[in-house]
Amino acid sequence: MKALKLGLIVTFVVIQNSFGDIANNFQYPLDNYQVNCLSWGGLNAAFPVDGEAGKHLAEDACVPAGTQVMSSAYGKVMFAQARGTCTNNWVYLIIVEHTLSDGRKVCILYGHVRPLNIVEGQWVEAGQVIGEVISVSCWSDHLHFGVYNGPYGVPIGQYPAWTKGYAAQSTWPENYLEPSLFITQHQLGPIAQNPDGTV
Repeated sequence: MKALKLGLIVTFVVIQNSFGDIANNFQYPLDNYQVNCLSWGGLNAAFPVDGEAGKHLAEDACVPAGTQVMSSAYGKVMFAQARGTCTNNWVYLIIVEHTLSDGRKVCILYGHVRPLNIVEGQWVEAGQVIGEVISVSCWSDHLHFGVYNGPYGVPIGQYPAWTKGYAAQSTWPENYLEPSLFITQHQLGPIAQNPDGTV
């Protein structure tokens, strides 16, 4: 009987460790998530790329300043800093890297969000509050919610070259994925997306 119990315990530990740091159940970052500002692929002349209106690489959810933002899944905080001003950058940005069950990595961007009670290098759980939406004079208060299809790629705390809010219309969506589609399809496990971010 003891051998059987020991075997079950060992099996459980092996199964638990085999999942490692996998993020296998994603959720939306707000209690009432709505894309009620600029949508995925929307054009914005205020942020031009290559001489034309930039094409949005994320979804914008307009919510009041101070609204708490949650991590979409289990992952590691790679960037949580002030970055530029509202005329040329994020003001604040949080990036969390996640490992999918097939070993691929994605990074979720929470733009215009001031970090709360987190530090770079920290592991966070799905639903854990990681920041709050800020208020600035350049735009309506909102969460910029983006999903980059790839690993962070640089040391924790460094700003990666792939990080952006808009792409040229000719190169969109680059290596970004449609956020709502990604979250919906990864609530029960990963699914492949086409180059344009659709399934």
